[in-house]
Amino acid sequence: MNDQTGKLLVVEPDDALRENLVAVLGDAGYEVSTDYDEGMKAVFAFEPDIVILGADPPQLDCCDLLSEIKVSRHTHNIRVVMLVHGSSAERTRGLDLGADDDLSLPLDPAELLSRIRSQLRSKQIADELSEQLRLTEEHENTNQQVVTAVNEERRTFLAGTIAIVLVLIIVGLASLSFYRRSRAENGRGYATVEGRLQKLESEGKVAHTIIDAYEPSVCLIHVVLAFRDHKTGLKMRYAALTSTGEPVTDNANNPLVSLTGDGPEVHFDVFGTGFLVSDDGQILTNHH
Repeated sequence: MNDQTGKLLVVEPDDALRENLVAVLGDAGYEVSTDYDEGMKAVFAFEPDIVILGADPPQLDCCDLLSEIKVSRHTHNIRVVMLVHGSSAERTRGLDLGADDDLSLPLDPAELLSRIRSQLRSKQIADELSEQLRLTEEHENTNQQVVTAVNEERRTFLAGTIAIVLVLIIVGLASLSFYRRSRAENGRGYATVEGRLQKLESEGKVAHTIIDAYEPSVCLIHVVLAFRDHKTGLKMRYAALTSTGEPVTDNANNPLVSLTGDGPEVHFDVFGTGFLVSDDGQILTNHH
């Protein structure tokens, strides 16, 4: 953020002081608003970097807006500079109530602008840290989805393995039962049945070998889909974002998208699973 591109909301009931503040800040190149009649609704609508709050700290009801800004997860990084009528004790009281900085009246324009620049730099650092935290949390959520998908695929694979083993056991038991019955009826079939049992045991070992060899080859497939207009090549984007960073939706809660929107590009994450079947990266999977 450039120090001269900040957005400032001036909350001052005194008309003359408010006009003086707007003139000083506007001449310095800042975007200034004095529309605060709706309280926090005005803050959410304007999204200021700094609120300049004219207040009288001994009167606690003057600081309701300050408290609401600092307790909200969406606005707590907004810097509040309090204008105080009175002594250093009242300035200290303003800081105790949650203000990031305060200035005594009458106002020194040079000091005001210096304090504003300092608070803008402080807010930029706080915003960058918040964004890093948000990206870290998103990364952790994605990792958790990957782990969940892999675990689900492993459970499916193991369930299939158990089913194969059970089938082999049932076939083996049936063959053994047939062998015993045949032996009781006629000992001449012993050699043939014994050979079949040995063959069945050998095939069972082969099945276990295949399972052990391919289980580590189960892999997760992660595909990111984006959309373009066939004729113009324009990317599909969300039409706009709310103050909380979520896409704007229609009455049915469906995100609004547009080829000319100013929101981020529309992406969809798709997960699937498959088997890595060769050293050069070939993957065998079903139709996703």
